[in-house]
This record gives sequence, structure tokens and C-alpha cells, in this order.
Amino acid sequence: MARVAEQFPHEPAESNISPELAKLLDERNAAADANPNAGYTMEEVIAYVKRNK
Repeated sequence: MARVAEQFPHEPAESNISPELAKLLDERNAAADANPNAGYTMEEVIAYVKRNK
């Protein structure tokens, strides 16, 4: 399944986020790219939420 960010245009959008938040997002994106199997698929998340309602 494609990452959420990959579903959106690659054009930079105007942003009002702080430099600190931008840095944090860049760090998290780099961590996800470095270890793509560390997270959960969307299907796994949906199944978990449905089980725990």
C-alpha cells in the first residue's frame, strides 16, 4: 500500500508550519524511509480499530 504522502501531488504547497515542526516531520519521514516495515499497514490499523470498538 502506498504511503499517504505518495497519494498527493509532489508540488510544494505553501505552508505555515514552524521550522521546528518541519524538522520533526523530516526526521519522522527519514525514519520511515530507513525502516519501512516498522509501522502498520492501513489494513492492519482498520482491522485493529474495528476489533476494539
